[in-house]
Amino acid sequence: MKATIKLLTVAGFAGLSLAACGTSKSTEVASAGHSTSAGSTTVSSTTTVPVNAPVGFNAAKTEFVLPHHLGLLPEGELALAKADPAYAAGLANPTDWMDAKLGGPSSSSAQSSAVAGSGWVYVGGPGSATAVGTMALKSSAIGFFYPYFQRLFPGSKLMNVAPISVNASSLNTLSNGSSHQYGDTTSSGGDLVYPSILEFRAAPTGTLAVSGVNLPAICTPSAAAYIVNNKPVSVKGMGFVMTAGPSTVFAGKNMFSTSPSTSSTPTMYDKGTASCAAFH
Repeated sequence: MKATIKLLTVAGFAGLSLAACGTSKSTEVASAGHSTSAGSTTVSSTTTVPVNAPVGFNAAKTEFVLPHHLGLLPEGELALAKADPAYAAGLANPTDWMDAKLGGPSSSSAQSSAVAGSGWVYVGGPGSATAVGTMALKSSAIGFFYPYFQRLFPGSKLMNVAPISVNASSLNTLSNGSSHQYGDTTSSGGDLVYPSILEFRAAPTGTLAVSGVNLPAICTPSAAAYIVNNKPVSVKGMGFVMTAGPSTVFAGKNMFSTSPSTSSTPTMYDKGTASCAAFH
């Protein structure tokens, strides 16, 4: 029986259903680690992966082909997979992924945000206690923040690799269902640094303790920050701080519900960490 969940993000995502089929067989995938304008999430180069390419490492361990025709594992996560056989084995197992599909009615604005977050995401095993929460967290991180930040920062470049060192280990609340008044970011000339969509999809999974509660979490081997004049800054009037690095742990609570009438407030966090290598 198909399970249906409702993502509870600030943007009011459409309902998502967990499916096991219906993937695209695209053979051309975007490579990670390049900058692009904030109006598009397409990076500047692509890598062709044969449809029948075997999943997992190649003989030289210089590439890792992901299942579900997602293409090559991004470079930072490739290093993690080389160092962690359990993570590599999970990535290569198609059943350790969940497919977040749009399902049910939604407003056009909610659809435009949720479409980016639908598709296959690695959850570390669909039978794990945090699998659905992890799926919702990854879908939210992609489907909310990419379209949202691109509207918020129309004059900025979106980068997957920080042009400077970002070292910030504090816990930040990225969204908590509240309305924010946003300052003018169009003329600041800054760069938005945020993990690539594929980095989110393939990110290792674990938990993060927030106020004594272990929440579903993921770790990306890249920073999250808004950089102006070679310095991470908080945007005036933004209502939250995003700066985290050099690697970033994202966590979420109340990100999904089996009932559309739930009143639980969804909350997303980030926290800088030295490396994803010790993340569990």
